[in-house]
Amino acid sequence: MACRVRKFAKSYVEGSFKEQFKRIYDYSHELIRSNPVLASFQRIYICFQGCKQSFLKCRPIIGLDGCFPKGYYGGQLLAAIGRDPNKQMLPIYFAVVEGETKDSWEWFLHLLISDIGGFLACVNYTCIFYQQKV
Repeated sequence: MACRVRKFAKSYVEGSFKEQFKRIYDYSHELIRSNPVLASFQRIYICFQGCKQSFLKCRPIIGLDGCFPKGYYGGQLLAAIGRDPNKQMLPIYFAVVEGETKDSWEWFLHLLISDIGGFLACVNYTCIFYQQKV
């Protein structure tokens, strides 16, 4: 009984995820209306320095894949994975984008190439896309 009361009180005070997420659109529209030069969140790219330095000493193979996170937020999670000398997977880079589109993959790969060291450094790398793993 106490658990249900606590859950009801929390939902009454905070609202549900769906209700809160619906309000983000109103909030963003109001921000854009009142400040048209305001930047908004579209994508995020994450590269940890430790993983990057470890990958530069690993085998020159990059696995690229994307998946859809479950939940209300949608989007696409793109990841670049390497193999360390112990044959373990090493997450190198990952990004959350609006969807699996040509534009989002180009954006992700452009940042990946620049983090590795540019186009000339990438000549020695082999990329395996998720369709090629079969």
